[in-house]
Amino acid sequence: MKIKKLFPSIVFKDEILFVQVEDMLDGREYLDDRNIDRFVEGFAHLEKLTSRFSVIALGFEGLSYISSLAISQLIDHQERSKNKGYRILYYDLSPKVRIILDELGLSSYFDIYGSRKLILKFFRAP
Repeated sequence: MKIKKLFPSIVFKDEILFVQVEDMLDGREYLDDRNIDRFVEGFAHLEKLTSRFSVIALGFEGLSYISSLAISQLIDHQERSKNKGYRILYYDLSPKVRIILDELGLSSYFDIYGSRKLILKFFRAP
């Protein structure tokens, strides 16, 4: 299956793979127990691309809630990325999702940026 069909929002820019999390969900604005399997499957497809791209940037635009199960999956993906030699960046988090991560002390664990533009600015810096 073609990657653009799986991830309509996918963009390759400056050796960074940008994709919106909503591409891996079921149309609801939540990442929770009801759609975590879709997210895990989608991320497995993205992981296969890390041989060509060492940075995956996940956009959370439109996502207003993230469950504890989803957070545990993000932590698992983060750990795997370190072991496999690629990075995961997160951007466009809603205030609610950001508060959840802040309250759990995970904001400093994940590489969180305000926007795609800020990621590109940071990675282009000398």
